[in-house]
Amino acid sequence: MSAVEEALQRSAVAAHKRAHAQPITGVVAELRELLTPKLVASIAGVGETRATRQWAEGQRAPHQETQTRLRTALQATLVISDAYDARTAQAWMQGIDPALGDRSPATVLRDSVDDADRQAVVVSAQRFAIQ
Repeated sequence: MSAVEEALQRSAVAAHKRAHAQPITGVVAELRELLTPKLVASIAGVGETRATRQWAEGQRAPHQETQTRLRTALQATLVISDAYDARTAQAWMQGIDPALGDRSPATVLRDSVDDADRQAVVVSAQRFAIQ
């Protein structure tokens, strides 16, 4: 394994820990900063950014399935933003990805019904990060 691949692997592990270990309030707050409230609302499948603000502030909590989507979104976003920056992560999250059936990672996450869909987004982020 090359030094670049080892660094990416460490980054991927750190992103997973960060996305899955902190309270959902922190996950949503970080996503809102990295991706914008509107994009986070889209991934969560809600029509307004107010819901994401309330989640970030702990005024209410998203449903469990939505929390899983948001944690996966943060994990993938951190992989991209660590390799590049937040703007690249935003563009990647909204861009069409052939590996995801010509859908954007945000759309795949929003529509995800199982772990396979969410894992495909994380794998896509890792693949993008090493390009």
